[in-house]
Amino acid sequence: MYAGLVRNGDEVGTFHALNDIVAGWGQSTRIMTFDVTIDGEDVTSYRCDGVILSTPTGSTGHSLSAGGPILHPETPAFLLNVICPHSLSARPIIIPDNRTIVIRALDTQGKLHLSVDGQEERELEERDELHIRKAAEE
Repeated sequence: MYAGLVRNGDEVGTFHALNDIVAGWGQSTRIMTFDVTIDGEDVTSYRCDGVILSTPTGSTGHSLSAGGPILHPETPAFLLNVICPHSLSARPIIIPDNRTIVIRALDTQGKLHLSVDGQEERELEERDELHIRKAAEE
């Protein structure tokens, strides 16, 4: 999975993940808002503690412990899961891996952390966007 971090219209970072990309857990204990679009179409807005976007390989890790399903390793999909949603209707979403997903951080009340496979960490700022798609095979 490939992710580009976009800040004020400029790509300021790129990442590759085998398992998952997680945004959340900033300096504030307050909830935050994430807007999600898929191929330019508005899908939903989450009020929550964070979001996890995982591959089938990563579906058995952090996403599973947050209540997400397990995807078969050959499933051509991404899994979007919410961490501690402040809604009874927020559920994991399975998205075909030929789509581009944009997650935008809003109403953050402070800095957020971006974790890629639990290794790389960056800070996210309000209005930052993660543009995520299937990585090119190398």
